[in-house]
Amino acid sequence: MKPKHQQLDLFSWIKQPAFSAKRMAVLIPQFNECKDIAYYYGRLEYFSTLAHKYSDELDVILIDDGSNDESREILARFQQRVDSGFYSAAIASNTQKVGALNLTAINTSYDYLTLSDFDTDLGHLENLRMAVMRLDHSQEFMGCYLRMYPFGESGLTFKMQQLEYCFARTYYKFHQKERSVPVMPGAGSCYRRTMLLDIYKMHSGLRSGEDREAATIGAKLNLKVFYLENVEALTRPPSRLPQLISQRTRWYRGYIETVIKEHAFYFAQIKSGSVIGLRTLQDFVSVLLLLLFPILVMIVAATGFKSLIAVLSISYCLSECYYLLLLTYAPKEKRFVQNPSMLSILLYPLFWLLVSFLSWWKAVMYCVLNYKTIKAHFNRNEEMVPPYVFYHREASI
Repeated sequence: MKPKHQQLDLFSWIKQPAFSAKRMAVLIPQFNECKDIAYYYGRLEYFSTLAHKYSDELDVILIDDGSNDESREILARFQQRVDSGFYSAAIASNTQKVGALNLTAINTSYDYLTLSDFDTDLGHLENLRMAVMRLDHSQEFMGCYLRMYPFGESGLTFKMQQLEYCFARTYYKFHQKERSVPVMPGAGSCYRRTMLLDIYKMHSGLRSGEDREAATIGAKLNLKVFYLENVEALTRPPSRLPQLISQRTRWYRGYIETVIKEHAFYFAQIKSGSVIGLRTLQDFVSVLLLLLFPILVMIVAATGFKSLIAVLSISYCLSECYYLLLLTYAPKEKRFVQNPSMLSILLYPLFWLLVSFLSWWKAVMYCVLNYKTIKAHFNRNEEMVPPYVFYHREASI
């Protein structure tokens, strides 16, 4: 039996790109996406349109990451019947996204790879030319991240997420001078292929925080990034609160896993006072206060009802002022919030408190209960040869 790191036959082409002078490709991993057949065909049609629209500039590659439903078969039939314009690859067994991207990057020769998701629309890809020119000019850059914002839904939960993404994009302005970012969005980022492969050699392969871990490894290697605000990644967010909390629990779990693995880097950033270090420290304090919120409320309540109302009111007003200041700090980002009402802005601190409290508690409890397993996973990874594919690596984690 071959050693796991030699099982490169997990990768195969369904439709292989012909040799061309194109320097860029968009990689779209998918796994068990055909639960809704009409939706699945709709996405294939979308990627076909995208591939034809930008056929002179880049290739679009769909990657089936070991689906065990009909996704791969439908994808193959779709490409047999029509001139899809895009190419496709198949991974024999699910590799938790990172492995699928890694294997595809190994089996291509493009200079630059844009990573996105199956449910994400991409806009103004013609502007990637400017990113390529900047990346060609300086080898210190590993890539760039796109303007990402939610679309396609409605309702209060959606409006809250639009504000949340707006605030997240506003933080990018603080990183401009350092040319850094804590997370390169997995649904909207562009990497130099050779540097992405170097990063994946050091990657744990864990799914929850794969994009944060990749960005952190790049920062450890002293690689820089920049914000490409004129290329858009439009993501379809969870439409219901339980789905949103599940998504955020996975994100926060990935954050904790990345900090466990890369704690020395984070501590060094805090000590140096870098923007990433200050944001990490801010996150640490915010999450600690959030987790202790019920205890703090009980302590204040013990001093009297009026004191409780006063503290909660002051805390709410300070939060509201903070978010209003963020909105004014990067006014261009506010344009991507559909009809921002004063009511939604007033409700946002309460929304953040509810979603973050539940999500962080679930994420922390998971990591506490599975701490030894997570640490053992990282220790095993350090002893392995460069992980060309993350094959069945603790898929339950």
